[in-house]
Formats: sequence, C-alpha cells, structure tokens
Amino acid sequence: MRILLSYPAPDAELETHVTSLAIGLTLRGHDVIVHSAHPMDHLLEADSVRIIRSPSLAELILDGDFDVAHLTSDDDQRVGPWTYKACPAPVVLTVFRERKKLRAVGLSRVIFSSDELLQRVRLVGAHPKASVLPLVRSPDDSGAIALHVTTYEDLAGRRPDGPRRWLATQLSGDRYRRRSAQMDPRRSDNPIERIGVLVTSYCRPDSLQRCVSGVAGLTGVSAVCVVDNSPDPVRIQESADFGDHVRVEVIADGTNRGQSAAVSIGLHRLQDADAVLILDDDTVPTNELLTDLKAAMEPGVAGVGLENQHCFRYNGAGPPRLLAWSPSLIRMEAVREIGPPESLLFFGADDFDFSLRLIQVGWRLKWLPHQLSVLRTGTFWPERQYFDARNSVWLATWRRSRTLPMWLLAGDMIWMLGAEARSLIMHPSDRVIRRAFRAILVGLVHGLVGRMGAPPPWILSGRGSPNEPPFESILL
Repeated sequence: MRILLSYPAPDAELETHVTSLAIGLTLRGHDVIVHSAHPMDHLLEADSVRIIRSPSLAELILDGDFDVAHLTSDDDQRVGPWTYKACPAPVVLTVFRERKKLRAVGLSRVIFSSDELLQRVRLVGAHPKASVLPLVRSPDDSGAIALHVTTYEDLAGRRPDGPRRWLATQLSGDRYRRRSAQMDPRRSDNPIERIGVLVTSYCRPDSLQRCVSGVAGLTGVSAVCVVDNSPDPVRIQESADFGDHVRVEVIADGTNRGQSAAVSIGLHRLQDADAVLILDDDTVPTNELLTDLKAAMEPGVAGVGLENQHCFRYNGAGPPRLLAWSPSLIRMEAVREIGPPESLLFFGADDFDFSLRLIQVGWRLKWLPHQLSVLRTGTFWPERQYFDARNSVWLATWRRSRTLPMWLLAGDMIWMLGAEARSLIMHPSDRVIRRAFRAILVGLVHGLVGRMGAPPPWILSGRGSPNEPPFESILL
C-alpha cells in the first residue's frame, strides 16, 4: 500500500510516533509519504520514506496519489471536512490530545490514542467508526504497527467517487487550481528599502508593550504606527526604545474602530514606506522574521505571511490565496492599487478579503514557514464566532467573490451552526455553547441581510473572563 502520513506541528511525542510508524511500515514493504511542515531529522536516514513539504497538504490530498491518508488531530485545523470529502482515498485521523469536540465529517475512521480520549472527545457532524490504537513508540513496536496496517487494509479501496466528492472537490479549490496556472501575474521589480511597522491592539496593554519592545529591536525600520482600539488605552513607553531615525506615531483616543479600520489607518500613515510589517499585539517580531519576509518578497509578490492553520484550511488547493494579517509583510504598491481593507467587516476575514482582491488583479502571495514566539492571552470570547459567520456569509453573498474559498468559508460557518445546535440539544445547560450558538445565528442573519459595521454591544461585552489564564508563549 501507498500511505500518506502527516506531521503538522513540532511535538516530540508526535514526531516519535510518525517516525516510528513510517519506518515500521516501510520495513513491511509499504510505500510511505510524509508531509511535514517542519524538519524531521530522524527520517533522513530512512531511504524508503519520502519527505515532502510542498505542495500544501490540501493540494496533496486532492491529488490522492495514495491508498490511505493518515492525519493527526492538528491537521483538522489545516484542511477540514470539505477536503476530507474531496480526497479519493479514505482519510484516517488520530486524536492524541484532549479536546472538547472533533468535526468528523468526511473521515473514514477516527483513531484515539487512549480509552480516556475516546470517552471525552465528542464527535460532531458525523459518527465514523472509532477505535483505540496506542501511539507507536519505536519501529520495533510490531504490535502497534500491525494494528495500523490492519486498519489501512480494512479501509483501502472503499472510497467511492460520486457527486458528493465532485462537489467537495470544487469547494476545496480544484477548479481554481486548474485555472490559476493560466493567470499572468504582474511584475514589480521595485526594491524594498523603507520598512514600516503597523501594530494593532485591543484591551491587552501588557501584550502590546511586549510587542512594541520587540519592534524596537528590529533593524532597518523607518517608521512605526501603533493603533490601539482600547476604550481605555494605556500609554506605551515608545520614546525610550526607538532611536531618532525611526518615526513613531501612536493612535489611541479611546475609540474602537475595528481591526480592519485600524489596519487602514496604519497603512495610510505609513504610505511613504515600500512595505509594511503588520502585527497583532500578541506577536513578538524578530530580525530573523523580518529578514525572511523581505527575502521572500520577490517581483510580482504583493504579500508574504506565515503558514497559518486557517489560511491552509480555507485556501483550498493551488497557490496561496489567503494571508493572515499578523505577521505579514505587504507591498505598499499593491495597497495603493486595490485600496485599503474593507472597514465594514470590522473584525475577522478582512485579511482574507484583502488577499483575494490582490489575487483578482494579478498579484501573487507567498507563505513562509517560520518559527515565531506568540503570546497567547487565552481571552474567553465565544461571541467571536459572530464575526466569523457574519463576515464569511457577507463575503460569499454580497461581495460575490469569484474565488471558491469564500464559498467554502461560508459553507463551513453554516455547517458550524448546525453542529452547535446539535451540541446545544445534547448539552442544553452548557453556557458556552449557548453563547456561541446565539452569536453564530445572529451573525448568519446579519451577513445575509447585509448588516455590517460595528457589532451589537453584547458581542464585544462578552470578551474576557475573570478567570483568564496568564500569558503563554508558543511557537508558530
């Protein structure tokens, strides 16, 4: 058999499992392809294992040149149900970390690494066969490897072609992939010399101060603009960190303009720069990051961003068409051509809309694999799903984008409402589910009727929790 394995995120336990399983399968005469987002030194000595990092996982799954695709629970944030359904081969997903629920639509089998996870993780949207298989600890763990082989043999060849797979393939971007090769991207040979930095923030003063301190350590920056949307902003100490050669401007008047308007204001204030580094306040930039982003800014590229799980998931197959704002380097020449981000979106999906507008006029985008420290604040906010539902449905209906990812995003939000409704029926006393369900429902209605701009007051008042956990530093 030809088996696809995935290693989506740096994790010692997962790396041991994927490495041992890959070597063990090859020793038993199977062909193994490992799609790795990060280096895997342990597999370099295995001649029969093929390690690839490009194309994207979604595009590789759509090609389907294998008998079984074996992913992990981190991969469901990169691809999702539509890509599972579009895969010509059966898709297996291993869950090895505790989580509240898992969207199982399109999966042929769900494998849990322990009985405890099988009992605690709730499958929503579909109920494929679930089994418990321990993680493989070494290539000599013949018992665990044999159980995996038995699972593969039971599934291989069972995935039929039909209308549902054709529809899922179109929604995942296969039609655009064939058309994109004929696009003639514009060229821009203008050098990137003047770099501006834009930082946006909302109600996270400590995180903002850390981000600004990181910006102060960057070299080659000519101007910095900080837009703080907090209703009660705290003055940041920028004067002691920046030299006289850097122009610093802080916009903090107690007005919450929304993320998209904040980015628009910052880009306008930094219009004399050749490119602008856009950051949220939970991102701490480094000189290595800025150097890599500048090096990737080739002629014809309007923006470079880091590989992001949501960009992977909604991009579909083909070249990158979606970028997340933070962190990303945007060419100002492209901004002047297509205009600022859409302020009506207020928060969420405004970066996706901006990316698709760049693609439609012929610019290219790039994803950059890079490890970066991000400060997670753990802000409790189920009402955030209001923006996800409202903005995605509005983009797919009122904006009527000709690119498929927006329809994929809207369909995913509608499906999410059904999943939350089912969870609410099963757990009517769960306060978090009730809040999320209400936010999604109202967001879908507002998106369909075109009510945009600032959200209802209860959306923003739901942000935050008295039991908010402390800052956590992770790597992306």
